[in-house]
Amino acid sequence: MDKDKALAVVNDETSLQITTEEVKKYIAKDATDKELFMFMGICKSYNLNPFKKEIHFVKYKSKDGINKDASIIVGYETYLKRAEATGKLDGWRCWIEGAGTAEERAIVEIHRKDRAHPLVWEAYRSEFDKGQSTWKAMPIFMLKKVCIAQGFRLAFPEDLGGLPYTFEEHDFINATKEPTKKGFQGKKPPVKTTQQDSTPPPDAPVTVAQIRSLKPMFKAVGAESDPDILQYFKDHVSPDIESLQTIKYSQFSSMVQHLKNPRGSEKEEEECCKNAVNCDYSGWTDAGAYCGKNEQPCPYDVSLTDKDNEGQEDIPL
Repeated sequence: MDKDKALAVVNDETSLQITTEEVKKYIAKDATDKELFMFMGICKSYNLNPFKKEIHFVKYKSKDGINKDASIIVGYETYLKRAEATGKLDGWRCWIEGAGTAEERAIVEIHRKDRAHPLVWEAYRSEFDKGQSTWKAMPIFMLKKVCIAQGFRLAFPEDLGGLPYTFEEHDFINATKEPTKKGFQGKKPPVKTTQQDSTPPPDAPVTVAQIRSLKPMFKAVGAESDPDILQYFKDHVSPDIESLQTIKYSQFSSMVQHLKNPRGSEKEEEECCKNAVNCDYSGWTDAGAYCGKNEQPCPYDVSLTDKDNEGQEDIPL
């Protein structure tokens, strides 16, 4: 056997000799001389056995029958075997979060015996699922395999760095060469056919630009700057609001209703409280009390100079 044309794959106590001709005949039939040289070189450098499915030679054909570029690929199990062989692997787990949404991702957590903290790595489905048939058939399994391969390369760079990518990662690389393909984008929102459908959910975020669009109304109540507007939200909607960027649609909607009628509240009561200073519906003016509920002067008007009002705070307009 010509040693220059033979590949020696050592597995524990045995050594398997594989010739270039055998690889060309049984594994890489469509390989060019250059591709065959690269495949044999990677097998030899990393001691990978193609007959044990540790490494694969893949070459697809286009629709018109022309051979595309070859891909040299390893199975994700190869990463696991190599990591185990180091004696440093101290357990790992992989799981899915955000299933069915645009944030769907696989997360792998890998522990090493010689490190105090685990490596945690995420792979988002929207970045790798480009609509290939295998992703349509088993998306969760495919996403986990991508995440596992990437995570183990990062956790064991000295042992796995430089190894070829997995099938799943090559699917992504090949798909990015075809921009017309549409992959996973998460659940699409329902078609908005009615006014009710177009209403955002209560916890939907509101942009600062939307809030600033109400500046004329805020100006009318003396809140002109962003800090003033934030304080106004705290005073009239919720004291827990931390910034304009954290305001939700329900809070924004409440503020809109308040600004339309800053003198009163939407709270319903059967009758107006006789103590006008503490009435939820009154807004003090120079002339006395204004009833926001009845849109007219309060029938129990109490002057700001009355003794009963001493020590009470005015209710702002």
